[in-house]
Formats: sequence, C-alpha cells, structure tokens
Amino acid sequence: MAERRNYASPTDLPENQRRRIALTALREMEILAEHLPDAGDRQLLLQYLTAEATRRDMADSLGVPRSNIRRRAARLISRVLQPAFQSVVVHMRLLEPAEQALAREAVLAGRPLRELSRMFDVPVHEISRQRSALQARLRRLAEQPTNVRRRLNRQLNRSIVARQQGRAATCRDMAVVLSVCSVLVRSSTNAI
Repeated sequence: MAERRNYASPTDLPENQRRRIALTALREMEILAEHLPDAGDRQLLLQYLTAEATRRDMADSLGVPRSNIRRRAARLISRVLQPAFQSVVVHMRLLEPAEQALAREAVLAGRPLRELSRMFDVPVHEISRQRSALQARLRRLAEQPTNVRRRLNRQLNRSIVARQQGRAATCRDMAVVLSVCSVLVRSSTNAI
C-alpha cells in the first residue's frame, strides 16, 4: 500500500507537482488577462507572464517608460487575482445591464471612484454605494451552495481536454478554471 504524505506547504511538494501547479496557474492567469478591457493592459500582462518580450520591447510597444513595466504588471496581476475580478468574469451574465457597466469599469478596468463618478455622471457617494451593493451581490453569487468543488473539477477537466484537442473551451469553462486556479494561487501564497 502506498504511503500517503501530508505536505505542509506547496514548497514541500515534489518538483514535478510544483511545476504542474505553476503551469496551471500561468495558463489560468493568461485566461484572466483576456478579460481586461484595456488592450494595452492585456498585451502587457500576457507578454509579462509568458516572457515573450524583454521589458525594453514591452515599453517600446506600449509607449511607456521601461521602469514602469514591472510595477504596472504587478498591479494588473493583483487586480486579476482579486476575488471580485474573478466573480465578475464568472457571473457577468447574471448581472443587470447597469450593474454590468459598473462591474466592467470598477472591477475589470480598476477605475477609481472619482473617475467612475465622472463617467456615469453621478455623485461619488452614490457610485460608492452602488459599488458596495455590486460587491455584496457578487459575494452572494459566489457563495451559492451546490456541489461546487465537484463541478469545478469537472469543468477544469473539460477545459484541459479541450485545450489538448486544440479547440477553445467555452467561456464558462474558462471562468470556472480561473476560480480553481485562484484557490491554488491563494493557497500557495498563503503558505510562503
């Protein structure tokens, strides 16, 4: 009978398992990056994650100073890994049109309250109230009880098979895969 091991943290895992977790997290971050509304942010994050270009090349293509690339990528990564971002990606179709517009600008684009206030032509306190209500609704949607873990694993497997067969996974499958990935990333960052 095989001996079962308990690992205290992801760094205690064997090298091949750590590599597999890291590759899965990278793939899922790439999928999340595709939901960023700004094309420049999308391009920067994808190039940064896949190391397709040097920082100098990225800075030249985006027209920003080279020193800003790492900070900007770190901000994008932290925004993409926020539970609210992933919840918007997964539950966007369940929101009302006004909530969708607010979610797109406040969560996906990461705009500050004053800019949102100017965009929607409402006072800052009203935008703040609407954003709080949106966050509460997204939390309720994310906490819906079902066999979530089983469903997530099934959809993750479907997405992986679809990628291996060279066809694109559905948007819903990709969004669910992202939530599985975020659990992996959070557990690995909490352990470090």
